[in-house]
Amino acid sequence: MKINGVRAMLVVSLLIILLYILGLFLPIINNTKNSKIFTDNLTRYTKLIKSQLNTTQLK
Repeated sequence: MKINGVRAMLVVSLLIILLYILGLFLPIINNTKNSKIFTDNLTRYTKLIKSQLNTTQLK
């Protein structure tokens, strides 16, 4: 199978489109993993659960 000009252009354009999409969504994915809101809520809820466990154990 020979690679002519049209096939080469299609392959290169698909590669450029995939790299563009990756460049758009990769920063969004990286920034949402370590969200400050998520860690704040996690510590708040774990403190709430610990306090409820301590009050039930004292009774």
